[in-house]
Amino acid sequence: MDYNYVQSLQVIKILPDLKTRIVQQNLPHEIERLQCIFIESFPISVLAVYDISKSSGASTPGVDGKYFSTMKIKRECYLNQQLKGTRYQKSGKSFKVKKNLPKKAVPNYEILKQLKLELSEETLKYRFQLLQQCNMKTIRKNYKGNSVRRVFIPKKNPGEYRPLGIPTLRDRVLQQIIFWGISPISESQADALSFGFRPKRSAAQAIAYVYRKLSKSRITRKRNRFTPKKSWKRNL
Repeated sequence: MDYNYVQSLQVIKILPDLKTRIVQQNLPHEIERLQCIFIESFPISVLAVYDISKSSGASTPGVDGKYFSTMKIKRECYLNQQLKGTRYQKSGKSFKVKKNLPKKAVPNYEILKQLKLELSEETLKYRFQLLQQCNMKTIRKNYKGNSVRRVFIPKKNPGEYRPLGIPTLRDRVLQQIIFWGISPISESQADALSFGFRPKRSAAQAIAYVYRKLSKSRITRKRNRFTPKKSWKRNL
């Protein structure tokens, strides 16, 4: 928050003298210096790793196959391990539908507690491993991103799909750090009517803005239609 505030003040102060948009080619020294301090700081790397590990896509692996596990995944792995080699494992139905499961396959309170403990230890361990790979001071000059895993997800229309690129967790952390670094600069000089791909902006807000403008103009036209005018009589 302090970085966003100070960086935004610098941008607002420099923009009138610069008389053009701030881009990478004309980035002022004061802004670049503060940006480098922010991007290369260790606490920001810690915050980015924590933020990515808590995101909704943390359990989706990239091309490296690494991901943050969840309690649902841990429970399914436990059930598959307990039912390995039995007739229940060969069934294609979900565990909620299957009947007469062995008692050992149903996790009780103690087993769930143990699974939660194992999950927290695995998450913490992988966070440290990911943090060691995301030192911006060492990889900033010779950084090369991993390839993106391409998957196709269904659209609202039946039978239609759209491609989706899933980067690795390491690339997601680095992208998050860079996004935080350039966000105050881009937001300070962004168009007020730009609603796409911006924090706390959505298509619903754009629709609401257009609706208010159209409603206001329609009311104005109706009022103008019934504006009283001077009348005159023809002399006979």
